[in-house]
Amino acid sequence: MVRKAIFLVFFLLSLGSATRAQEPEPASWNFNIGGGVGFPLKDTSTFVDNGANLVIGAGYNFRPALAVNTEFMWQNLPPKRSILDQIGAPDGFCRCQFAN
Repeated sequence: MVRKAIFLVFFLLSLGSATRAQEPEPASWNFNIGGGVGFPLKDTSTFVDNGANLVIGAGYNFRPALAVNTEFMWQNLPPKRSILDQIGAPDGFCRCQFAN
């Protein structure tokens, strides 16, 4: 019984390696894009509302297990209206006067 189990394991492993050898070469370049909703956590939620996020990336595949990827991430967490009113910036821009 044990010999049959060992044989079965080696047989299945050999099938997996045979199919892997027949896989096509991966593309030289890779790309990714994603987005969604951003939720502020803990103390940050006191000052900002929910927002949106976006991620865009691209890279180069040197080998199947080695690649380089560069990404740009944008996270929008707009300030709450109550905070803008407290600092005197109802439209989100501070028009502060600084003394020289």
